[in-house]
Amino acid sequence: MMKGKPVFSSVEIGRIFIHPKISKSWIKEFSSIAWQIKGENLISQDGLDIIMRSHPISLVGIKRKMYCISGFRSYQLAKSIFPGEHLVPVFVYPEQRDEEALNQVEKLMAADLLLSTLSFGLNGVAWEKDLAHIWDLVPRDLREKIIPVIKSKSKLSEAAGFKQRNLYSNSKPRSSKLRRKLGQER
Repeated sequence: MMKGKPVFSSVEIGRIFIHPKISKSWIKEFSSIAWQIKGENLISQDGLDIIMRSHPISLVGIKRKMYCISGFRSYQLAKSIFPGEHLVPVFVYPEQRDEEALNQVEKLMAADLLLSTLSFGLNGVAWEKDLAHIWDLVPRDLREKIIPVIKSKSKLSEAAGFKQRNLYSNSKPRSSKLRRKLGQER
């Protein structure tokens, strides 16, 4: 088990680095291919500030450096969108020195990369329709503040790698779970 409780704080994104175990393992390659949308140039700084409140970066300090151990997608986006002095929300864990604690750090890193992708990723035609429906529900002015580069469903389909026709063919979400949440069960 990781030693010590994390402390919620803010750190300049330019002071955060990827943990050394990631740069020497399978996790590095996995993290570079696991994301549905390449968000650089699509998400505004305001939009990213908002989403990072829900998905902060987790850090561990090692010899006066701060290393990312989870929240990799937030880290990648923040590094590409924010200037180095921009403060981002983080959980800071105490330095982990013994072997058991280091194994827990690696387990946290792997779980974040794998489970975040599976839990939050969109896939398949049903999800494409759900995304199109969510797009329709979000007011245009809010969409423009959060993702200013994506101004239409065709740009959305291009950014997400979906077939454009799947976003337009039916405005109702196809997944039964989302239909129930929206009160549209047949």
